[in-house]
Amino acid sequence: MKLIPKDAAKRLARIEAREGTPWPERWYFLVHDPALPRGLREFAVADGGLKANRSLSQFADIIKPAEVIGADAVKIDSDAVSAIAARYTVANGMRMGALNYELGKYGEGATPAWRIGVENPAGDPLGILIINARTGTVERHDGFDKQPTEAAAPPKPVKPTPTPTPTPAPAKPVATTKPAATPTPTPTPLKPFVITRPAATPAPTPRPNAIKRIGGSVKKLFGNE
Repeated sequence: MKLIPKDAAKRLARIEAREGTPWPERWYFLVHDPALPRGLREFAVADGGLKANRSLSQFADIIKPAEVIGADAVKIDSDAVSAIAARYTVANGMRMGALNYELGKYGEGATPAWRIGVENPAGDPLGILIINARTGTVERHDGFDKQPTEAAAPPKPVKPTPTPTPTPAPAKPVATTKPAATPTPTPTPLKPFVITRPAATPAPTPRPNAIKRIGGSVKKLFGNE
């Protein structure tokens, strides 16, 4: 819807798509265009791009102002309605093949609603769902006797009981054997170093006769004799 012009989206009247599995190849947006004689303009969207903008459609000949819904009124998107259709199909023991989408004033009081036609894989119709486009409420479910809430719910998967992880025993402390301390050797006391001085040689005692001779010589030198 974001691919069509914003002013055209405000005048949205219908949405059409066929043979979705669950998504159709092409979407058609029909808007009211007051500038055209029949008030009809159609936009075709496919592959994420706008493919056509024309004043004719295979789904309608004319669009009146009373048919306008406006894009803002559509609160339930196609992915939500396809999921609802899948739940109804499974609840009634059927196989879904394709979906035909229509959005317009189909609900009670002409409120905006999705009209979803469900087919089986062979293309045969299984039923029609009318889903409020504002609230997602299923207003009609023609062809589906059982509603998903009435069908047996699939068993819930049993969660396996987790195996408790054994708590590892605390590791025993590894005894660290310290090597025996090597005894410090007792130092051998040093012998005192004694300096032995040589004995003093005594001065020779002069002989008496020599002193007397020396004395006599001195007296003669100074004239005392």
